[in-house]
Amino acid sequence: MKICDISLSLDKALAFVSAKRVFVYALVLALLTQVVILALYIHVARFVESPGTDFVQFYGAALLSGVHPDKIYDSQSQMEIQRQFSAGARNGIHWPYLHAPFFTVLLIPLRWFSYAGAFWLWTLFTVTLYIVSVILLNLSARIRRPPVKATLAVAGAAPVLYWLILTGQTTAIALFIWTLSFVFMRQGRFFWAGFVLAFLSYRAQYLTIILPLLFLRRMWSGVFGFSTAFVSIIVLGGFMFSLDSYWQYIEAVGQQAGRIENLTQPLSHYVTVYGFFRQLLPQVWALCGAGLASSILIYWLWKVWRGVMNFESGVFDLQYASLVTTTLLLMYHGFVYDLLLLTIPVLLLYQYRSLLSPYYMVVLLFLYFVPYILLVFRGQFLINPIQPALMFLCFEIYQVSKKIAADGGKWNYDKSMASGIYPQREKIGLASNSS
Repeated sequence: MKICDISLSLDKALAFVSAKRVFVYALVLALLTQVVILALYIHVARFVESPGTDFVQFYGAALLSGVHPDKIYDSQSQMEIQRQFSAGARNGIHWPYLHAPFFTVLLIPLRWFSYAGAFWLWTLFTVTLYIVSVILLNLSARIRRPPVKATLAVAGAAPVLYWLILTGQTTAIALFIWTLSFVFMRQGRFFWAGFVLAFLSYRAQYLTIILPLLFLRRMWSGVFGFSTAFVSIIVLGGFMFSLDSYWQYIEAVGQQAGRIENLTQPLSHYVTVYGFFRQLLPQVWALCGAGLASSILIYWLWKVWRGVMNFESGVFDLQYASLVTTTLLLMYHGFVYDLLLLTIPVLLLYQYRSLLSPYYMVVLLFLYFVPYILLVFRGQFLINPIQPALMFLCFEIYQVSKKIAADGGKWNYDKSMASGIYPQREKIGLASNSS
């Protein structure tokens, strides 16, 4: 079958998928997933007593902050306190706490609840941040936003959301911070955009791309906002615990970083470029492969971000989408639950869907369901399929930006909104504004 035939077939299939059908499918999927979780909660005693996996480290840190605040990063203290409420810990499993001291301040209220109570409170917090982020991104569309009902249904059924809930991880916080910064940039409030971004320091890998970009694009107001917030939260963490706790935190992260090099964790669950190559090659060759792939990603990112930046234009949507997707790939230690951040590029690319190849929808569907695929076929992949899919997404954003740059560099909102339709692939319909 020819490529054009495949493309035509995909177009016909996508035309069949209406917003109403998507809403119904997503609602059914969400309901089935929640029924399965409810069944686990009813029939699996371990799930009732200690739900969540990684949440053990956060609850343990919350308890230690009250009894031994100077030993939050001490492995022995962590193991001792985790045994008090976790059956897995009593069987020899250890969850090291690897978040910055100022982040621990957020966890302090959890120690006022039982483990199960704290977990469900944390889950409510996670879901709230996620839904608020989805709504903000949906409302940010300038041409035509996705149907709200369908968007919320798809978001509520997302397998990665339930992966995140069952692990008790923190990616919903990062998603909310990224989203809030995007909204502030759109409004021209660059100080507050940078101020908000500083809170991503709780997992510094999220700043791999955005922090250098603030300097390269000379966004000095954003840099000042970032610096103000960063110094404030560092002082807050030092005041609540001690400045020495930051050195302990850095040492703990350094020790944990070796796990990916030594293959002590299943690399099929990683979403980073290095994890892809480390699964296939010795460490030195994996570093070379990751370096080559990273250089390609940086090239695409820079091509998307080059030229004069108009935060009011749709081009900024592409820039931010490429920023988040590239960050996911270039993080050193990112897992499947970090795919929640794809909420940003997926919703921002919606208004550009007519300019994207039909294959991008297949890739998005794969990334949507990959958490379930990994659970069913655990350890059976010869290669990790997540990174190539994310690379394809970065390439698609780059291709769309080239089409726009070739025709003036700015999406014509007025004409698109007046016509009520999207331009076809053969006629982009862009403003003739020089970049």
